[in-house]
Amino acid sequence: MEISQVETAAEVSASDFVVSDDRIEAVLASHARASFDIADPEWHPLEDREISKRRLGLRGWLRRMLRRGRNAREQVEVRSGYETHWKRTPTVEEYVAGLDDRVLAVRWRDRGMLLTPQGLRQTHLLYLMQAIKVLRPRRVLEVGCGNGNIVLTLAARFPEIAFAGIELTAAGIAAAKAVQAQPQLPESFIAASPEPLPDPTAHRNAELQTGNAGALPFADSAFDLVYTRLALEQMEQIRDQALSEVARVTGRAVVLIEPWRDFNMKDPGRAYVRRQGYFNARARHLEKYGFRLVLVSEDMPQKVQFNAGPVIAIR
Repeated sequence: MEISQVETAAEVSASDFVVSDDRIEAVLASHARASFDIADPEWHPLEDREISKRRLGLRGWLRRMLRRGRNAREQVEVRSGYETHWKRTPTVEEYVAGLDDRVLAVRWRDRGMLLTPQGLRQTHLLYLMQAIKVLRPRRVLEVGCGNGNIVLTLAARFPEIAFAGIELTAAGIAAAKAVQAQPQLPESFIAASPEPLPDPTAHRNAELQTGNAGALPFADSAFDLVYTRLALEQMEQIRDQALSEVARVTGRAVVLIEPWRDFNMKDPGRAYVRRQGYFNARARHLEKYGFRLVLVSEDMPQKVQFNAGPVIAIR
């Protein structure tokens, strides 16, 4: 498995955080609806069609450039868009179950496949679970927790750990708290976890609140581990503030699964991230906040439009 050659912390190495091929293949076996050799002529039209469907956002790109001289999503637009999104989506349990109802065009190594969104979600969860097992934190924060489906699953997977989630939108937190009000995690959560959940009642212990990533309402070093999953991608406008705040409240480590520039140096990823005004930082940008990079990897199933992967860094 190819991993970027970066400095490693003394206590751990990059290989400690890598998810084995067998574990990823188990997820793919459950959620891939079709699989192709990357050179298969049947695959290329599917891939091209998916990329073409996503060639949107030119008008927004021009508006952002003319208004600010920089292509970045404005946070007021992000908040408004996601407030509407979480209000319109089904309950969180229906949302999680529904992630198997559609397919995405996805690449992994020498294969193309039609994979459900659940497959990508579970792959990301495997990396988060692996990192938590290696780092053994006592307190963990998710920045940009959305409707809470990831942080509540992790709380049930690791009931001995205190989890917290912060989300920009009131609608997202309301959805998450509706799940918390249930005495046990819904069956859709349990079925959609790539690892067994020892205590499906521990989701009730997570602390959830609204807040802005650019001004986190927590004390310095309040958490041993802070993670994001496709949340910083919406924060290019406040990138430095958000990363500075993440660093401030983190006592030891971060796991940031995002579309890092390192992973999107070529089209279509480069063009897609630029058009959408997504997060545009290099992994080594974390070093200015006192972190040492341990793992920088895009070696996981990826949407054909752009690549995202974990950057794990430790103090």
